[in-house]
Amino acid sequence: SMEIIASMLLDKEEFLELKPEFVKDVLDVLRQRAESEAQLMFREYKANPSAPLPPVSNRISLAINRSTDAFAALLQTLNKDQLDKLLPVIRDYLPKSLMDKAWDRFEDRVPEAYIRFQLACILASQLVYREG
Repeated sequence: SMEIIASMLLDKEEFLELKPEFVKDVLDVLRQRAESEAQLMFREYKANPSAPLPPVSNRISLAINRSTDAFAALLQTLNKDQLDKLLPVIRDYLPKSLMDKAWDRFEDRVPEAYIRFQLACILASQLVYREG
């Protein structure tokens, strides 16, 4: 999704200029997400040491998918002003270099349906990783 949003926000020349920093930022974001999942897996393992980790990972994925669906349904009920108040959640979650370069055009270039979907995914993963 980060590369999809980048393609919506940047032209080819801008992307090529930003690419080294963007790739570094994407890797940082992916490392943070992997760390969040690992921390949750180990919390789950501590709670039930006899449970093998692959099924734990599958349950985490299922919880994220179900939570995404629930958040997506809820976000559909928000009007534009309410949705706009949640945009900082997306800005904080995406690569910093991309947001610094192109945040000013985010709302104009990213379709509202995609914004709602990204918010649902972000909120769901944050909830599951934090709460288990």
